[in-house]
Amino acid sequence: MMPQERLDDQVQARKQSVIRRARTSRLVRPCHQSLAGVVCNRFYELILSTGCPFNCHYCYLQLAQGGAHGPVQFTNPWPEVERQLEQIPGGVFSSGEWADSLATHPPLLRPAIAYFRRQQDKFLFLTTKSADLSPLLDMEPTPQVWVSFSLNAVPAWERFEHRTPHPYERLAAAQTLQEAGWRVRVRLDPIIQEIGVEHYRDIAERLRRLGPERVTVGTLRKLPGLSHWPKGTPLEAHYTSPSGVKLYLPPVRADIYRRLADWLGFRPGLCRETHEVWQRLGWELTDCNCTAG
Repeated sequence: MMPQERLDDQVQARKQSVIRRARTSRLVRPCHQSLAGVVCNRFYELILSTGCPFNCHYCYLQLAQGGAHGPVQFTNPWPEVERQLEQIPGGVFSSGEWADSLATHPPLLRPAIAYFRRQQDKFLFLTTKSADLSPLLDMEPTPQVWVSFSLNAVPAWERFEHRTPHPYERLAAAQTLQEAGWRVRVRLDPIIQEIGVEHYRDIAERLRRLGPERVTVGTLRKLPGLSHWPKGTPLEAHYTSPSGVKLYLPPVRADIYRRLADWLGFRPGLCRETHEVWQRLGWELTDCNCTAG
C-alpha cells in the first residue's frame, strides 16, 4: 500500500462511525482470557469501550464489536463505574482487552485516570497502536497509570496493519509521552515468523535506545472464528492447541524469544506463554505488561 493510500485509510478509520451507549453488563470484571497451561498474571478488565477502528488482520478484536460495525464507547455515569471499582481492594486494571485504549478517546477515560490518580494499590494500563496522545498530554502524569504501545516490525505493519500509524510514529509517540513524565511500556506482539524474524532486529534495537520501563513480547496466534484471516498467510498449517488456537511450535517460539532478548539486550516479559516454553528458555518468570512491579 502506498503512503498516501495508507494515510487515506487511517483517516477513513478515524471517520468510521463510533457508537455511544450505556453498557448493560459490568464494566469491571476479572480477566479470564488465558488458557489452561499458560502463565499469566491475573488482572481486571475496565471496559471503557469495545472494538477498534484499526482492524488489523490478525487481531482477536475482530471477534468483538469493531471493524465494519464501528467501535462502541460507553457512556455510563462515572459514579456507577466507580462503585464497581470500589468493590475491588487492589490490582491492575486494563482498558485494552476489548478495545484499543486510545484509538477512539472514550469519554470515560479522563474520569478513570482521575480515579486511579487517587489510588495507592490500584493501577490502570492503556494499550494502543495509536500515536494520538491528545487525551494525555494535557493531563499530569501519575505512577498509577501506564501506557503500553503495541508495535510490530515494519514488514508486518505493511502487510497486516493497514490502518495504523507507522511503527516509527508509535515509537516517537512513546518517547514524547515518556519525556512528558508518563510511564511507558511496549508490547512487541505478535511476532510473525513468516515475514522473517530478522526484521524484528531493527525495532528491538530502537526499543533498546528508547528504554521503556518494560517490554513484553509474544508470537502470532490465531483464535478460532477469525473470518478476515487471509488465505496463504501465517499459521495456515501450524500446531493447533486443544482449544483450537493455532500457534507456532514451542521450540520455534523459544528460539524467537532468545533472539529478541539478544537484540533488546535484556530478557523481555512473555505474554501468555506456556510453562513448556518458559522451561525451554530456562528463564525465571518475570513481570510483564500487566504487572504493577
